[in-house]
Amino acid sequence: SLKGKSKRGLGLLLTYITAFVILGLFMKFVVPQVVQSIVGLANDIPQYLNDLTAILDKSMKDLNISQEYFQMAVNQLNDFVNYVIKIAADLIPILGSILKTVASSVWNIIIGIIVSVYILIDKENFCALGRKVVFSMFNEKHANKTLELVHRSNDTFGKFLIGKIIDSAIIGVLTFAILTVFKMPYTLLISVIIGITNIIPFFGPFFGDYRILMLEENYQYALVGGSNNRFLWILSRTPQLDEATLSLILAEADRRGYDTTRLLWVKQK
Repeated sequence: SLKGKSKRGLGLLLTYITAFVILGLFMKFVVPQVVQSIVGLANDIPQYLNDLTAILDKSMKDLNISQEYFQMAVNQLNDFVNYVIKIAADLIPILGSILKTVASSVWNIIIGIIVSVYILIDKENFCALGRKVVFSMFNEKHANKTLELVHRSNDTFGKFLIGKIIDSAIIGVLTFAILTVFKMPYTLLISVIIGITNIIPFFGPFFGDYRILMLEENYQYALVGGSNNRFLWILSRTPQLDEATLSLILAEADRRGYDTTRLLWVKQK
């Protein structure tokens, strides 16, 4: 009926307005921070690689490796460093190309929105037409089974996507809060990456699966690890921890099955 279509049209209008407002806020506040974090990360990669080189040099000297093998390892590391720096230098033009491609797709997005509005307003007619097509192709028994399968698939995948998006949003917000409390770098970039990749079942276990193993009551430090005991981080709001606190943290990590001898100690400023 006209009244029903008017209500649905108003609902669709409010839905699209809300979606565009959220998208606009995301583009205005989140995207610039993410781009800034990516640029900062690209600029900081050489320093991180220099720190890694220093750690490896010290480790090789402590292991008393012969000069020949030591020089071979250094050469390989230098090649890797140059390769990473080249990738970092090429990262910004790639981002520019991506933004250009997105901008050129605006017309396709507009057409998609128009088509979606048309389909959603008359979805009963489209569903009825689809039902007629199914019954024209199959007998009554198989047609009913096909429609039942379609309804069940729609219900299952719809609930899965909604739940996954809500779950990913919660994980992204929690990541942002924890990293902000401990004043970690690239907070927003990491939170966005973890939230988005958590939507994809394949990436979720790699980027979104971490556990808070230990948390100081005043949030001064925390122990965070992966579920497979291969990844471990000690987060602190201060550059240094006293020996007693550090021993307590390492003991908890050992108790949970983590190999603390493999921890890399980064100099904090």
